[in-house]
Amino acid sequence: MQEFSTAIRDAVKAEAWFSGLFLALAMPDICGKLAWPTLGNGARYKQWFGQYLSSSFSGDTGGVTSGHEFVTPNDAWQLRCSMLHEGSDEVGPANNARPFAVAKFQFSTTGSHLVNVNGVLVLSIARFCDAFADAVDRWGADVQSDTDVQARIAKRSTIKIQGFQLPGVFVDRSASDGALEATAAEFEKLMDNETAERFRKALRHAKDVENASRREQSHDILRDVATKLDVVDLKVWLRGEFGVGGFPGIFGP
Repeated sequence: MQEFSTAIRDAVKAEAWFSGLFLALAMPDICGKLAWPTLGNGARYKQWFGQYLSSSFSGDTGGVTSGHEFVTPNDAWQLRCSMLHEGSDEVGPANNARPFAVAKFQFSTTGSHLVNVNGVLVLSIARFCDAFADAVDRWGADVQSDTDVQARIAKRSTIKIQGFQLPGVFVDRSASDGALEATAAEFEKLMDNETAERFRKALRHAKDVENASRREQSHDILRDVATKLDVVDLKVWLRGEFGVGGFPGIFGP
């Protein structure tokens, strides 16, 4: 989960405030789902916030109230809904029954933090985001030995930054010749000897930037092979290696 907390901190360092804010507000959703998958959205969001973030937004109200909860789990949930769905920092009329209730969140880079003026809560955007990043790290440490949670974490969405394997397809725009040959060998098993030889020859020349005629010829061969075999994986692989527009008639103009 560290990639999430790192992304929040990176956004703060880059002063990409909304990127950091939106990801921060999504973290109780993400962690809550991983921790308590049977709870409803609001219930798990509030429970996770209460357990890992309430203390970060509590403090003295200037001598009026000690240990005041400036942002309650319900406030956080309302902000999450307003901000992520509407881009709004307003959470409705303040509940007058609660001292220093919040009607609007005002994020700032001035350094002011946890200052409530007539229902408008001023927060340092950097400190707000950092608190969420720290909470994610604490939660990650707490569930490190929970096999059920770890199994769910392993299934979460990832972004591949290097080559990776799909069924029958190796996807890597900068794959080495060796990797290309290894992947091509899997497809050659579907071909007769003559087709396989044409396929290997076409691969050797497909990226020949010095010879447009040879490159065009190789594209024709590869297109013909993919169409003849009607192999979806082959088409996907060729598309990944040689560009979306590289094979007219298969992948677009």
